[in-house]
Amino acid sequence: MLYPVILAGGSGTRLWPLSTTKNPKQLRSVWGKQTLLQQTYARLRAGFPARQIYVLTSRSLRPLIKKQLAISDSRILAEPRAADTTMAVGFAVINILARDPQASIAIISSDSYIRDRSAFVRLLKKAGTIAAQNSQHLILVGFKPQYPETGYGYIGRGARAKIKGVFKVRSYKEKPDLATARRYVASGR
Repeated sequence: MLYPVILAGGSGTRLWPLSTTKNPKQLRSVWGKQTLLQQTYARLRAGFPARQIYVLTSRSLRPLIKKQLAISDSRILAEPRAADTTMAVGFAVINILARDPQASIAIISSDSYIRDRSAFVRLLKKAGTIAAQNSQHLILVGFKPQYPETGYGYIGRGARAKIKGVFKVRSYKEKPDLATARRYVASGR
């Protein structure tokens, strides 16, 4: 079974002064009436039952998330202490695999703008199916960047895999400098 996990922690510094430590961007309405977290949760609920969706956050943000979402306490994973994204994801994976050893897990950003909800859910389910059939592999879902950006990670596309539309990962670079991001965008890979 595929379990989407919404990353909803962070320090609240990326959109300061709109975003603060006590009220980070995912808990704010940036576009539309709903907060970014509420939009992300609604997008996932369009394709998944509530019992499959988790929110990963900090202990301090847990009460605010509980106010914003109709989600059970058992679906909010609060890190015991702040760490980097990799440690947070590891914490979520350990918790979910303890509940379902056959789980496939999708890590979803809480602050993405996604126009086509149906296409997103279809893509996520396809990635979940591929992950379930290839349990020893990580599946990364990305999009072709339109411009260089230093705040995101870049997946370097490698050779085609045996599955249509799927490629092996040649490299991954988290938050490169601007010159590197420009090179990545220009490469088209």
